[in-house]
Amino acid sequence: MTDFSRLVAVVSIESVRLCEASCRSFVDPSEVAQQINVKASQSTEVVKAPGEDGSDGALMIRASFRMVASSDADEEERQVEVRGVFELSYQVPVDETFSEDELEAFGSINAVFNAWPYWRELVQASLARMNMPVLTVPLYRALPREPENGGVGDAHDATPN
Repeated sequence: MTDFSRLVAVVSIESVRLCEASCRSFVDPSEVAQQINVKASQSTEVVKAPGEDGSDGALMIRASFRMVASSDADEEERQVEVRGVFELSYQVPVDETFSEDELEAFGSINAVFNAWPYWRELVQASLARMNMPVLTVPLYRALPREPENGGVGDAHDATPN
């Protein structure tokens, strides 16, 4: 994975904006399966890079999340689905330049980490408003990667925990 520690050292977050959300219940709350299987996914996209089109040091990353709960007995039997897309705006010093790989690596780890509390709140509030059993989205942790050649690992691999 690309080392983006230089970017982490100089970036500052400006805002986190929910720009798209949807939630859908597929069953009546009284019919929710006793045992459910939860699958989650996420993706990121660099929407605006610093220095693009003569701009200032603005960096914008879009983080998309999806959570589907289905019956443990039948994974095709969806119970509920929640989706959310967040735009994260960052400021980078104008005299700094970063590769596309650095920006993408930053987005896939740091932007997700920054958006995660908003995602957790969206899931919990949406399920409660649908009168569905509330699921607590686990903490998001950046886990150390296994060291190569016996060296010290870094914190670039991340998973929800």
